[in-house]
Amino acid sequence: MARKSKKKRKKGRSINWPAVLWTVLVLNIAVGLMYSPLTSIRRMRILGVQPHDTDRLKSLSAELNGLPYMSVPVTRFEGQILGSRDVMSAELSHNLFGSAILTLQYRQPVATLVDSPHTYLDNDGVIFGSPEPYPGLRKLTLDAEYMQPGLALTLPWPSQLVAELCTKLNSFEQLKADVIHVDTTGRLTIDGEGGYKIDLGGTDQIDEKLRKLGRMLEEDPAFLTKLRSLSLVDPARPALIGRTAK
Repeated sequence: MARKSKKKRKKGRSINWPAVLWTVLVLNIAVGLMYSPLTSIRRMRILGVQPHDTDRLKSLSAELNGLPYMSVPVTRFEGQILGSRDVMSAELSHNLFGSAILTLQYRQPVATLVDSPHTYLDNDGVIFGSPEPYPGLRKLTLDAEYMQPGLALTLPWPSQLVAELCTKLNSFEQLKADVIHVDTTGRLTIDGEGGYKIDLGGTDQIDEKLRKLGRMLEEDPAFLTKLRSLSLVDPARPALIGRTAK
């Protein structure tokens, strides 16, 4: 006779109801606290704010007063702060004890646009407006077409490379007051305070062009005083025109 296999019955695990009930109770209390007026924002610290932006940020921050922890619209609030073109980043953090911190980072300008008051180019190549004064910046001019909204979108604008050029030129003490010009083809020229013009051509080989210019200035510290125009479109074959002696 075939033996009947005896199946072992597994004992089901009993539910630890006290632990479940305590967990549910704790979660309910935690959720209740997050939505409770006790957790509403009462103190706001603003880090990194610039003087011109103080009133705007205080007004926006006041709208958060009294909102419970879970009701604070963090993303929307940060978006409102970024509505100002000169603000690069905004981060709001807050806790259950009514404290909040808003941390700001503003765009860092490397040049100011001539004939456009309080308009700057930042180190990422973004043009922005700000009433904050930034003295001593490199001056930048653009062909008028760049300022026409409909046409500007179709024009070449190597903004990031232009921003880098503005920074690199700061290492040339003799060129501190010179103006960079960008035409509608993306061609770069340096208009010297002394009346000379340096044609860099496009943004290609820009480091080689600047090295060549640096060597010329080192070999003859008075080089710019004798210069009328210099072409560094091909840095291996610079072409220059000197000033006519009077």
